[in-house]
Amino acid sequence: MSQDHSYNSDPYANADYCRVVSPHVLGDYWPGIQLYYPPVKYSPAQGIYEDLEAASKRMKKHALNTHAHTLIFDLEDGCRQKEMSRELLRQELPAFLNGNKKVSIAVRVNPFRTEEYERDIAFIRDMSDCIDVVMLAKAGEAYGAAEVRDLSNLLAGWNDKITIQPIIANKARKVVVVPSHQGSSRGLHLFPI
Repeated sequence: MSQDHSYNSDPYANADYCRVVSPHVLGDYWPGIQLYYPPVKYSPAQGIYEDLEAASKRMKKHALNTHAHTLIFDLEDGCRQKEMSRELLRQELPAFLNGNKKVSIAVRVNPFRTEEYERDIAFIRDMSDCIDVVMLAKAGEAYGAAEVRDLSNLLAGWNDKITIQPIIANKARKVVVVPSHQGSSRGLHLFPI
C-alpha cells in the first residue's frame, strides 16, 4: 500500500504525535547579537531585587535602545521574581512596537505543564503582538514532541508569526538549541544527545 507523501517526504510527518500547525513554527537560526536580559535584576551589593519602577527605568534606558538583534527575556530558571517580571514585560513590551522594532523579542518560558508554564502561556497569549519567539526550556525532557505540538497549536491561534526555539539539555546539562532544519516541516523529532 502506497502512502501519499506529497506534502512532506518525511514518513514520520504524518504521525499524530508530532504534528504541528505550521511548517514555519520552528524558528530559523538567529543571526547577529542575542542579549540575555533579566526582566527584574538582583543587586548583590544591596542584597535585594529591583522594584517594578527601577526595572522599568532600566528597561527604558537599556533594552529599548539596544543594538542587539534579539532580546531574550528569561522567565524560567534565571528568573526568581517571575510574577513581577511578567508584570514588567506586560507594561514595557508594547513600547517596542512603536520604538525599536528592529529587535526581536524572545521569551524563555518555564517547563511544560507546570503552574509557571501556564502563567507564562497566559502572558504570551495576552502579549502575542509583542513577542517574536518563544524559547521552550527543557524541551522534550518530560513530554517529548507534544510540548512543541501543543505550543504551536496555541501560538497559531494568537499570532502565527511567533516561532518556537526548543532548548534541549542533555544529562550533562549542555544546552542545544534545535534549529528548524533539524525538525521536519510538520513535526519535530527529538533524539537523545
